[in-house]
Amino acid sequence: MSEETVYKAQRSAVVRRLPGPVGLLLFTVGVFLVTRLLGVDLLALLWPLLILGFGLLLMWPAWESSPENPHALSLLAVPGAVIATLGGVSFLTVLLDHGQSWAYAWLLLPAAVIGGIMLVKRHDENSRIHKRGMAVLRVLVALTLAVGLFLELLVFQTLGPWWPFVVMGAGIYLFVRHQRTANNS
Repeated sequence: MSEETVYKAQRSAVVRRLPGPVGLLLFTVGVFLVTRLLGVDLLALLWPLLILGFGLLLMWPAWESSPENPHALSLLAVPGAVIATLGGVSFLTVLLDHGQSWAYAWLLLPAAVIGGIMLVKRHDENSRIHKRGMAVLRVLVALTLAVGLFLELLVFQTLGPWWPFVVMGAGIYLFVRHQRTANNS
């Protein structure tokens, strides 16, 4: 085979590969332009997902490790869990346009640390983090819900003047449920 034939084959391979990435880039730019025309700020929705994805990427070595083959980078699950939590809360904050939620969402960060440690130690059956960690996780999530409910109802007044009816409805539900369990016993 002559050098000219080899050169032509290499050049045609380069030309055939080029439209794929260029086409994908043009399609991506087109999607962003169309969303701008429709009044949707796609970048505002996507940046928290990038943070979430980076956090999940840091957690991947711990997820892939096994008792026989522990991964050296498993400890990255702890900062990964925190970063993923920040990304998830940021996404919900942007999606719902409710920045006030950061007033109580920060309580999930210690829960993310504990969750990351539990992921790292999941193959160690003798670790105390499993029993204590779940108990602390329950307390932190309940505390987040309680503080969030308090702030949303009384401080931010998300439901406006209708929140007493929600409280009354919850009371009626709990009363009826208690009566049913008492009658079934």
